[in-house]
Amino acid sequence: MTRAAWDVTLTDYQARLLLAALADSQHRIPSDARARTLDIMRRNQWIRPRRLAFVEGGVKDWRLTHHGVNAANRVRTAQLAKQYPAGSGAVYVPEGATERDVVVVDSGPDKDGTVQVLSAKQGGKALRVALAALQPLPELAPEPEGEWTEWWTVMDRTGQEVARVEGGLTRTAAMKVVEADPVAGPVSRREGGVGLRRLRTSELSIPVGELHGLPRISPAPAARVDWWAVKGPEGNLITQVEATSYDHAVQVADQDPKVRAAALGAGGLVYTRLDSIEKPARTAPPATPARFCTDTVPARRTITVTTGFTRKSIPTRLRESNAPGRMVNSEAAGGALRWRLPDGEELTQGEAAKRFLGD
Repeated sequence: MTRAAWDVTLTDYQARLLLAALADSQHRIPSDARARTLDIMRRNQWIRPRRLAFVEGGVKDWRLTHHGVNAANRVRTAQLAKQYPAGSGAVYVPEGATERDVVVVDSGPDKDGTVQVLSAKQGGKALRVALAALQPLPELAPEPEGEWTEWWTVMDRTGQEVARVEGGLTRTAAMKVVEADPVAGPVSRREGGVGLRRLRTSELSIPVGELHGLPRISPAPAARVDWWAVKGPEGNLITQVEATSYDHAVQVADQDPKVRAAALGAGGLVYTRLDSIEKPARTAPPATPARFCTDTVPARRTITVTTGFTRKSIPTRLRESNAPGRMVNSEAAGGALRWRLPDGEELTQGEAAKRFLGD
């Protein structure tokens, strides 16, 4: 198969023929396919004749070649990638298993048609699964009727309602009430957070415990942070950095002009993880977005460190709060990520956070 045939852009009609043949047990092209299209597909080595019919027109039975099967699989992967973009939810049933898992797609498709997903059942563990193994989430229940109230349902990691709180108009205010609640508070502290959804008047008559939501994904454990000494080939200390690993320490230290200058012609620098007694004392807890700064520690040494904090992304917080809708790549916005509501309305991440999270 030529490179040109591999890179060719398929028409919608060619794609439909390939998918129809892929679904056929013998990979047969539909018998009513247009002759001109068949000729193009033959020249691209996607199809081959299976049987010659001694009638006007010659070949009547075309089958996919292995190149055709590969082309059809690429078409199917592209279609599934649109159906399950990064950030969207899906149902996954592992091969040989009987129980379903709710997952969140966390990457685009690889060449083999697989994507990385985060498993709700396994506490947010990253898995590599085939796009073809994903299924749509069940349809959302109709939007409850009535006016918005100041009551919120509190759900655990499995989506089971554990309590209701009168938490005001924003998620931030409701979360403060949750932490003080004798039932919801311990659940939140034990699971590292809870799902919250604001209720309408029609839902207040439903007994506590009978409202359900999608399982939430637990936050990933924080990476261990250590101090690393950066030394020259002769053992002279250049600086110290705070990092989660050797590779991270190299990346952080490389931002320091002193380190870059020392690396020129040095033939390599030495990175050593410090013992607890060697670690410099913090002058203040990190409280600003991650940045590169210089700080002074006891013994009058100047060190270069990374300080900051991380927080969950807005799409993750929206999903965990059971906000209606899902994250999609909006065609109207040129492929940008948008939070699409069940009625089709699309919001930017900031707009969605303001409406559902109280940010």
